[in-house]
Amino acid sequence: MDAQLDSQGPPSQEANKAHEEWLQRRKEWTAQQQQQQQRRQSRPPTELTYEMLQSYQPFPQPVPLSIVVEALTEIWEEEEEY
Repeated sequence: MDAQLDSQGPPSQEANKAHEEWLQRRKEWTAQQQQQQQRRQSRPPTELTYEMLQSYQPFPQPVPLSIVVEALTEIWEEEEEY
């Protein structure tokens, strides 16, 4: 059995190679995630109107939920329905 291990190389070399490949893939994935997050954060917030919120049409660009909630809260407070 020892001769078989010697011919294939120590298991730790295979484990190290797999670990290095995993680290490389993780690095690529996290870089992509960071780029996507930066793109999302760099978008200026959309100015929402009452008509946009009432319509069933999609917004022209993605709008963060916090902005939608803020806009609805302002509308409801103005209408005293909150």
